[in-house]
Amino acid sequence: MVDRMTSSNVAETPLVSVIIPTRNRSGMLREALMALAEQTLAASAFEVIVVDNCSTDGTPQMMPALAAELPYKVIYHVMPSNRGPARSRNTAAKMARAPILAFTDDDCRPDRHWLEASLAPFQDAHIALVCGKVLFKPEQVGKAGFFARDGREVFEEHPTYTWSNSCYRRDVFEQLEGSDESLCLADFRNRVVDCGDTDLAWRLKEAGFGVVFVRESVVYHELESMRPLNWIFEPFRLFVVAELVRRHPGLRKQLLVGGVFFNSANILLYLAIAGVVLALAGFPIFLWLLAPYVSWVVLLLRPILSWSSAPKLVPQCMFLSARQVMLCAGMIYGSIRFRSLVL
Repeated sequence: MVDRMTSSNVAETPLVSVIIPTRNRSGMLREALMALAEQTLAASAFEVIVVDNCSTDGTPQMMPALAAELPYKVIYHVMPSNRGPARSRNTAAKMARAPILAFTDDDCRPDRHWLEASLAPFQDAHIALVCGKVLFKPEQVGKAGFFARDGREVFEEHPTYTWSNSCYRRDVFEQLEGSDESLCLADFRNRVVDCGDTDLAWRLKEAGFGVVFVRESVVYHELESMRPLNWIFEPFRLFVVAELVRRHPGLRKQLLVGGVFFNSANILLYLAIAGVVLALAGFPIFLWLLAPYVSWVVLLLRPILSWSSAPKLVPQCMFLSARQVMLCAGMIYGSIRFRSLVL
């Protein structure tokens, strides 16, 4: 375990502690920390706590010199072992000195007004969670290509309450015992999915605390270009939705279509599969059930359709369908694992 602290303009008690877990993203982490140096909130009013899950990409070597350049206080803590981002966030929260905890990720770049805009609603003692917009980094939009990671942009309050842009009252965070570390779950490829953000926000709401969405609070998220196979398998990670809606019935009503389906595209895929099965069973008339799904695929691809892209259309449809199958497989797997129906 290593702690390194650097300060050049430090208030005795900051207004807000910014928490960033990281692992092997030194370039993006640097970008995030440099963006925080441009905040309209005075550098003396906040501290930044970076908790490193045993990076091997040079992050530990980068941090001392970088921290020395920054105008705010930096606390850099290296975990003794990689126990996942939930443990990192809880560890950072225990180290924080401020009454407000501002969470973001190492692949995010906060807008310069982020902290100032996020702090304002906490003047109301009832408000315990402030969230805001999450947008793709503007310079990356349109450049990541077909296999861009399908992260969701957030334009209004969304029932998942992502860690990318969430600020909590520290006393409420502690009262609720922080992020549930058991919700750092691994998929079949051993990739960790942390859904503690959604769970914590809903526990907070169910306890009667207030939540507010601030449009002026903006964080820009990395728009990652993925390898095709990783892109196909990515949606399987959403198997955790079944556990979340089992714990929080209100989330089922807000997040799912008809309280059961993850999205309308899943419904169309199930209908298409049923049509193929019935046709193979001797009822070809049911092939019409493929039409809604095919129409959805065409509408989804229409922005990139042109004569020059025509040769790519068939493989792109195949990739898109394979990805949708993986999403449905994740829903079914999660339903069985957590005994909570989501399709």
